[in-house]
Amino acid sequence: MRVLHTADWHLGQRLAGYDRAEEHALFLKWLLQTIQEQDVQLLLVAGDIFDSAHPPQATMQLYYDFLKNLSALERCSAVIIGGNHDSPAHLNAPSGLLKRFQIHVIGSPSADRDDDVIKITPGIDLLDSVCVCAVPYLRDRDVLQVVVGEATGAREDRLREGVYQYYHDMRRRAQVYHERGIPIIATGHLTLQARTNADSGVPDDGLHIGTLGSLEGSRFPQDFAYVALGHLHAPHASGDCESMRYSGSPFPMSFSESEQEKSVTLLDFGESRLRHLEPLPIPSFRKLHRFGGTLADLERWIPGILPESEADLPPWIEVHLTDECQNTALSDKVTELVQERPVEVLKVMSALEEPASRVWHSSEVSLQDYAPAEVFAERCHSAGLDPDDEATRRCRDTFAELLSLHEARSLELVE
Repeated sequence: MRVLHTADWHLGQRLAGYDRAEEHALFLKWLLQTIQEQDVQLLLVAGDIFDSAHPPQATMQLYYDFLKNLSALERCSAVIIGGNHDSPAHLNAPSGLLKRFQIHVIGSPSADRDDDVIKITPGIDLLDSVCVCAVPYLRDRDVLQVVVGEATGAREDRLREGVYQYYHDMRRRAQVYHERGIPIIATGHLTLQARTNADSGVPDDGLHIGTLGSLEGSRFPQDFAYVALGHLHAPHASGDCESMRYSGSPFPMSFSESEQEKSVTLLDFGESRLRHLEPLPIPSFRKLHRFGGTLADLERWIPGILPESEADLPPWIEVHLTDECQNTALSDKVTELVQERPVEVLKVMSALEEPASRVWHSSEVSLQDYAPAEVFAERCHSAGLDPDDEATRRCRDTFAELLSLHEARSLELVE
């Protein structure tokens, strides 16, 4: 069986206030074509389908259009899990209907965990099957009970142990398939410890959020044929274990990721095991560039920044100028330089001032046009936080988790 692993789409995400819907649509179109060309029989999406718990209607439409087109292929099933940015309620709402089209959506753990052990059989041959232990992002309430007065360190230890036990319990529930020689795949949206910072593309500063906290791959069941991971945006294997892998995000989430090569992971299962693994590069639908130097240097650099093909979207640029001049004056000069060129400057920063995202200072902007996570990101900006800094990104992750918990609690009160 051929399986394709992807994650961290973050549909609905904006960069410096600019809409990325065109990139998202082009990626989903490419993904559908790749599934057809590679004869993929199972698509695994390991969390963070959306960038916020309350994605815009147009973003939801893009997601459902993709699922409709995927189901039309008939030969490809899907298992989609929720991430920390996703609303479990939003993902789960149509799950009963989507299941009829062989699209299994697990936004949060099911009341009966056996329902999250999913056998995928594309044909009549049982030997061409796989079993998926569909584990979504695990929130604290999913793996432990609150102990009044418990020390923080003890609680974190119990959280990690709760996650390990959860995976071992799921593996136990899949034993009947293992005995039949069916490979078992697990999913996850979490952080596994890396031997070096370069392994993950994320600084190891000891700061983690909820049950995303750094876990040891060696504590997971070792007879999973493959563990499809999401949350970290750089594609990589966990340590020396190629079968525990992050597919990474399909496009740079910020200018700090502009040099990363993005990919999805193609897997070939047979004879009760993973036979082959191959990263498939994702085309860069829009290039992101960072520039640092003087205005004169920028004037010489700009002519070389062009779309690589007619199909590419205009490149986006972040400019760091060393000229000692106020941002307003510099922004006007940069705007003049790029006039009538197929590029867009999203952000201009000077040596004297903090980053300024122009879209938020427009008199036409209304907060009604933005999701809560975007408003929170702007609040971080106004506080002087660098939006590309890892600590700021993790702060946004915490806000996304709180927003999701708030929505879940609101639904419980309604019910």
